[in-house]
Amino acid sequence: MYATLSAARRLTPYVTAIVTVADDGGSSGRLRSELDVVPPGDLRMALAALASDSPHGRLWATILQHRFGGDGALAGHPIGNLILAGLSEVLADPVAALDELGRVLGVKGRVLPMCPIALQIEADVSGLESDPRMFRLIRGQVAIATTPGKVRRVRLLPPDPPATRQAVDAIMAADLVVLGPGSWFTSVIPHVLVPGLLTALQTTTAQRALVLNLVAEPGRRRAFRWSVTCTCWPSTLPGSPCTTSSSTPNGCRANASATNCAAPRRCYRPRCTSPTLPDLVHLYMTRGSWRPSSTRCGRGTGARRRLR
Repeated sequence: MYATLSAARRLTPYVTAIVTVADDGGSSGRLRSELDVVPPGDLRMALAALASDSPHGRLWATILQHRFGGDGALAGHPIGNLILAGLSEVLADPVAALDELGRVLGVKGRVLPMCPIALQIEADVSGLESDPRMFRLIRGQVAIATTPGKVRRVRLLPPDPPATRQAVDAIMAADLVVLGPGSWFTSVIPHVLVPGLLTALQTTTAQRALVLNLVAEPGRRRAFRWSVTCTCWPSTLPGSPCTTSSSTPNGCRANASATNCAAPRRCYRPRCTSPTLPDLVHLYMTRGSWRPSSTRCGRGTGARRRLR
């Protein structure tokens, strides 16, 4: 997220980051448990990425990211997490807290939580039992992100949580809405499991883009192929506002880390699997030079192209 937002602000300063609020690890996990606040870690990272390039903005970005050392009660806490937690208590509103700290950092865009309350992620995971047909229920963002099993479905707790009003307004007013890159099950999908955000994504006039990871996530032996992602998106999220594109990358380069790359050695043109979904999402790569082809997704050819 930090790298993505740092790059996006070079294109336009008016970036609104809508951030998940299910982090339960490290400093964020401790603060949400002890203070009953929205986990601040990912929100802090987004603010630091969007901080202005002025000496004042850079100084405050560094301050936010600084972690206390030692073995005491503050050990491991970034200063920014504590500031956000304190502002949230004083202002009684996580959005107001983020806006206030954003002004200190000189942020021209905005950082918003996807929900005004802390959430939990729950997943059905296969491959952990002796019987391959059995699923195990795993709860918590960290546990899901690091499981060696295969995540089959994810849910949010509490179910059907409220969307942050300002996040819905931002989606409706946007020119472009980008989902990802990031952890598929703990960073990308949770946004569309919030009914208010899903409705906004379905009805906004903005272009919508789904950005896939090039590098496999830590703990994953292999990443999704494009075709697998395009197939599981509509099946996991019925009614979501995305169909698959027949675009394939030009200028992809295989390299020494190709085995860890989410783009396979062979790039597939994914087949359309859900013609009832209302709009097109182009599958943009996060590095490499290429442009989407003009071919729209029709019956699907299944054609393959090797990476040069």
